Amino acid sequence: MTHEEKILILLANYSLSNEQLNSFSELLSQHPDWTKLIAPTRFHSLSPLLVKHFSEGGLQNNLPSETWEKLLTIARLQTARRLQLIVVFQELSAIFKANNIDFILLKGLYLSDNYYSNPALRPMQDIDILVRERDISKVIGIFESSGAKRLVELQSAYINSLLQHIPPFIYKDVLIEVHSNLVAVNLPYTFTPEILWNNTQEIEIQKSGTMVFKHELNLIYLCIHLYRHLRTEKFKLIWFTDILQFLSSTPSIDHEKLKSLVIETHSENAIGQILYFLSNFWNQKIDDNFPVAIVKPDQRVIRNFADGLLRNESPDEFSNFEAWKQIPGGYDKTRYLLGIAFPSVVYMKKKYSVSSPFLLIPLYPFNALKVIFKGLKLLFSR
Repeated sequence: MTHEEKILILLANYSLSNEQLNSFSELLSQHPDWTKLIAPTRFHSLSPLLVKHFSEGGLQNNLPSETWEKLLTIARLQTARRLQLIVVFQELSAIFKANNIDFILLKGLYLSDNYYSNPALRPMQDIDILVRERDISKVIGIFESSGAKRLVELQSAYINSLLQHIPPFIYKDVLIEVHSNLVAVNLPYTFTPEILWNNTQEIEIQKSGTMVFKHELNLIYLCIHLYRHLRTEKFKLIWFTDILQFLSSTPSIDHEKLKSLVIETHSENAIGQILYFLSNFWNQKIDDNFPVAIVKPDQRVIRNFADGLLRNESPDEFSNFEAWKQIPGGYDKTRYLLGIAFPSVVYMKKKYSVSSPFLLIPLYPFNALKVIFKGLKLLFSR
């Protein structure tokens, strides 16, 4: 494992022990390549945590001043994005309640407000909600009447995933994913409406009574969500942080209830593999009486984890567009766009499965045209 990969794994801890801070200092003394770290830190949503760890440990002097300023800017942008999502969530919550639509809030905002002592340290890109199947048409009608736009270019992808959720809407520049199922129906997990809606609780989030999963089902969902993305290499390290924070901050998990739900949802293997990563890379202690055993992942998942650490592309075109809008100054905007259109040689070799740099000569203009086309299509669809 490279110095840069070790740094990323350390960054995914919410708090660092003295031993971990010493490890950080040692890694920094070996002059890691920060050109390889800035983009993956942003992709994995770890920029605010990086600023926190370096500030608390007095480590920022180990970075070039230009790199530190760039990291501060990324962290500020991600914090500003969170504030934008909060406003939209409050609006949608009021609209759904006025129309008698029950919804369950998933992941980001719920996790940041309940498991992070400083919620700004948990960046968010979108809002995920789960609604009842019978309310889908009402939800679509609400978004369409409000002027929200569908991200129509993703429609076929969502149909191919067997309607895990309807094509997402862009509401006031925020991506809203409305789920009717927790996972695609072709996956080996069982989440009936009874399992989902009988394992909820109402809590207050941003001054609004909001339905979320009870602890046991939430842990299952977080693990399956992360495991599914590990199978495709498109995971984020912040999702490991979420589970670590959940396990350390949840006052009590009913082990009997968890065991029953794990059996009912057929999720034991997925959870066991996530526990393996938590135990081996973040030293998370798993009690002997924990109802799910650690399972060593297959080689594909381990390889995807290793390959995905230094991932340096943004998760989707919409996120690229949103990030570009928030960057101050024309010069920085241009640099950001050039970085997307003309990414690193390492990334291009991996994306197009070529080994010789000479083969990339025709692929670079092709990739740039592809990015420009997608950007224009997204721009004119809004």
